[in-house]
Amino acid sequence: QAERGRVRADALPPEVAGALEQRFRETVEVLHRAGRLGCVMRQYPPWVGATRGGVRRLEATADRWAGIPLAVEFRHRSWLAPERRERVLAVLRRRGLSYVVVDEPDVPGGGVPPVVAATSDRLAVVRFHGHTVAGWSRRCASVHERFDWLYSGAELGEWVPRVRELAD
Repeated sequence: QAERGRVRADALPPEVAGALEQRFRETVEVLHRAGRLGCVMRQYPPWVGATRGGVRRLEATADRWAGIPLAVEFRHRSWLAPERRERVLAVLRRRGLSYVVVDEPDVPGGGVPPVVAATSDRLAVVRFHGHTVAGWSRRCASVHERFDWLYSGAELGEWVPRVRELAD
């Protein structure tokens, strides 16, 4: 299924998606062997929720990418719902995956809460997406519309204790 000139991996035949992923992994392995790779970030899109299927998908990715440091960013708020959060973070810890903490607007139908948690002693990641509510409220907003935000010193200052917590 093509969306704005893009093809979703789950719309490809499994052998094609697998071949593309393997080619990417081969490139990443060169960087990893050379000591030039911090991690590969795996972003789970808004249509992948914290269902059994979503967790199986996460665990399958961890298996396929064993040996490569992975950081995981969720885009569906169900992954971090209070009643599920600790179980999801436990899966990441057990699999050696780094959780990506995000700062983004809380909008209907999207917006992941800024849960500050480290799931790996090796790496913690924070992504500052900004607070452009209009860009996050529109399903097909451009990258510029979504991320057009300049953080003030005060906004960044609010994150200092959180980042220190992650560093600990």
